[in-house]
Parts: sequence; C-alpha cells; structure tokens
Amino acid sequence: MVSCTLPLSAATLFTENYTGETIGQGTGTWRGYNTISVAGTSYGGVGITTGATAPSGETGNHYLYAQNNTPSGATTTVDYFLFSSAATSSASLFTDLVPADFSEFSASWQQNVGGGMTGMSYYFAVQVDSAWYATSSFVTDGSLPNLRTLDLLDSDWYAVSFLEGTSMALDTSGTPLTSDSLFGSGDSITGLGFYIKNLPGANVGPPSDYRTIRFDNLTIAGAPEPSRVFLLTFSLGAIGFRRRRSLRVA
Repeated sequence: MVSCTLPLSAATLFTENYTGETIGQGTGTWRGYNTISVAGTSYGGVGITTGATAPSGETGNHYLYAQNNTPSGATTTVDYFLFSSAATSSASLFTDLVPADFSEFSASWQQNVGGGMTGMSYYFAVQVDSAWYATSSFVTDGSLPNLRTLDLLDSDWYAVSFLEGTSMALDTSGTPLTSDSLFGSGDSITGLGFYIKNLPGANVGPPSDYRTIRFDNLTIAGAPEPSRVFLLTFSLGAIGFRRRRSLRVA
C-alpha cells in the first residue's frame, strides 16, 4: 500500500512584482487599455513605475498603476483594463493554470489609491478560453500592508467585453457566473489582470491633478487536488517497485 507523503499546503504558482516589466498597447509584458484610448489614441493613464507611494510601502519599489489625469475641474470617469497573458510577450512570465488541479487556489496583491475615489470599483480578472472575466470577491487581509486576497474557487464572475484595441466594457448588472461554472474540468486560466471601473477624474486642484490606483506583488497560490497527489504518489511508488523488482531479478 502506497501512502501519500506529498504536502498539500498551498505553494506559490506565480508571482509578479513588476520589476523590469513594461506596459503598453500591443507590446510589453503587460497591456494597458482604457475606455478613452482603447483604440490607441494619445490618452495614456497606465504604467509601471517606482515611488514612495508603492502599495507595499517600499520606497523605489516597482508597481503597476492606472491614473486618471483629466484636466482640473473635470469629473470624467474612465474604465481601465490592465492584464498579462500567455498569448502576449509576457509568455515567459505567465503560463496557464488549471483550477480543477487544485483544492485551494487563490490570488493576492497589495494595493492603494491616491485621491478621492467615490464611485470607483475594481476587479481581479482572469482569461479563460480566450475570454475575460472579472470578480470583486476579495477580502482585505491585515497580514501585510494593503493586502487583498481572493479565493479563486469561490467567487462570482462577470464577463468583460474586450476586443484588444477596439472596445472594452464590464457590465455587472446581470447574473454572474460561479467559479464552478467558469472553471470546468481541464479549463485553463491563460491570463491575469485588473479591471478598474469608473476611476474618477480630478475635480479640484491644479491642471496636473489626478486620481491613481496602484497594484503590487500579485501572487497566485494553490494546493494540489488530493486525488492528483495520490495518483502522482502511486505512480512514483510503482516506478520504485518495478526498479526494485528488476534489481532482484538481475
């Protein structure tokens, strides 16, 4: 009888601290679009940079951000979509993951904001079967500064209408999908990101006033599904048994 000796605790499957990464439209390890520049106009508002306002509180730490730098007095809200996928130039950074392979499967990141954020909401996003979905089912975790955690196996997901360089929108008024519905047997997550809905524009201050949301230290962790661990352990045990038997025969 073969016993299961492999650990079932969650392990880090992917991590991103944005050091040395780039963001752009059509190029870069991360892509950044918003509802003003989704077709590639001059409006920006996304980036990867360093600074004392990094969510992890480290001076000079790299982080990902979305920023609505509308002119003074403007209140225009803008949606932003920041993502990395195995189909972009970030393929060396992220490879697909199969949720059904895990009994525990979670995302975490550190985040903070600058300026008033009335009406703004943000969502963690995944790509499944070439389509994007977003959820806000995270909790604030006090174990690290500004930490958010998300159970990827127990969340509600809304479809992101996104055609790269053409259109983007997130409608949260309908009935969401459950994780069980979204992650079927063998379905892979091939991309990760953040969708920011209704990031407000500045309404007071000088012409350079802005509103900013910052993300850092994105991590995906998982514990293997027990039956898969058993099969792997059984296979390894069988290989060992055959080797010992062949040695006795020799």
